[in-house]
This record gives sequence, structure tokens and C-alpha cells, in this order.
Amino acid sequence: MKEGERRRLYVIDTSSVIEIRQEVMAQAKSAQVAAVHDELAAMVEHGEILFPEQVIAELKRGQADVALQWALKVAKHAVPIVELALAVRDVVRDVPYLVDSTSTSSTDDADPWVVGLAVLRSRQGEDVTVLTEEYRDRPDRTTVSSACGMLRIPTMTVRAFLLYTKIWPK
Repeated sequence: MKEGERRRLYVIDTSSVIEIRQEVMAQAKSAQVAAVHDELAAMVEHGEILFPEQVIAELKRGQADVALQWALKVAKHAVPIVELALAVRDVVRDVPYLVDSTSTSSTDDADPWVVGLAVLRSRQGEDVTVLTEEYRDRPDRTTVSSACGMLRIPTMTVRAFLLYTKIWPK
């Protein structure tokens, strides 16, 4: 990194963790899938990819598959939600429809925590991009990508991220 250059971080949403499985597994052999997951895990360990612990909780609500297994492998690097409370409060104040008020789950939706983490790290001077597959707003629900747009945080799909970082395809 050059002097004066901000460190580039990626905050990954649950939808993108799931999409990695769909994007790569549809075209790859199991050894290739493992290699992609290993590269992503290394980026998490180096602090280049971040996610709040709510992403793991959200994955646990779904099916136990390779996406959840990967997240559990890197779970010790998840950002505790207690560190994000003030940033999430600000996000929910500014983008109230980011919270799914119709949800019946006892687990918090990860979306405000993902955006809150991105906002917090951006305020700390980091160059943050959110990885998300959510792009369709509803009248009662604002997507992660729209919330990030409102808060001036760039987003990209995980497919674009994998191509940009040359992780996949090889």
C-alpha cells in the first residue's frame, strides 16, 4: 500500500456468502471450491474481508451447507455486534426500512449490522466496499445496496469481487 492510500476492506453480507457457493459450486470441482474458500478465509484472517457475527446467525437459520461451514471456520474473526451498536443505531435512524419489521425470526437480520460495520470502518478512514446480492427494494424494505448508496458506501456483487480479486475463475 502506498503512503496516504487508504486500506481497502470488504464487508460481506449473508447473501454474498451464499452466492459464493452458488457461483463457484455450479462450475467447479470440490477441490476448486475448497481453494476459493481457503483464499477467502485468508482474506478474513488478514482483516481484508469483514462481517458481523449476525451473518453467522443468519446462516444458521438456513440449511447447514458449505456456506455455513466456511463461516464457522472463520467465525473467530467475526466482528462482535456489541462493537457496532452505535453505528447500527445511526444506520437504522437514517434508513429505517433496512430493518425487516415483518420478520418472525428470533435472530436479528444481519443487514443493519453489515451496513453498520461498513459505516463504522468508513468513519475510521478505511476504504470500504460492501459485498451484497440484494438489489431489489420493496415499499416496506430497503436493500443493503440501497442503504449503502444512501450512506455513500460502494457495493458490488460477489461475482464481481471474485473476478476483480482474480480468486475465481482461475
